[in-house]
Amino acid sequence: MVEGPETPSERGRGETRQHFRSSRKLEWRVDFEPASVEGSAGRRHARTLGISLGGTFIVCDDPPPVDSDLHLWLHPDNPIPGQSGVLRLRAQVRWINGKAGELPRGFGVAFRALTAADEVALHSGFSRSMKKVV
Repeated sequence: MVEGPETPSERGRGETRQHFRSSRKLEWRVDFEPASVEGSAGRRHARTLGISLGGTFIVCDDPPPVDSDLHLWLHPDNPIPGQSGVLRLRAQVRWINGKAGELPRGFGVAFRALTAADEVALHSGFSRSMKKVV
């Protein structure tokens, strides 16, 4: 893990990211639903724009409120052969971009309670996606 600066002021205004993030913005399909909802009725479909071990930005015109807990289903664009190709993770909405500009409308999430297997799967997804892009 690449560590960032020690204090919030050293990280920049409001920056709390502690995980390395590639300069390439990986775009994966993502499905999400509020953690309080079970079943596909509340599930929505979107795409990521940049992803790290710490979280991702999800492009969405109608984002859930800040602090919402979500279930995510990430679909790496180049899954490992023989595996499901879907990473199911828990996340929390940390911020919202309500007006398109440098970023499209959407929201940033922090992943929650990643297991070692989740981290390995994310790293594998990053590696395979980066090889496909190059």
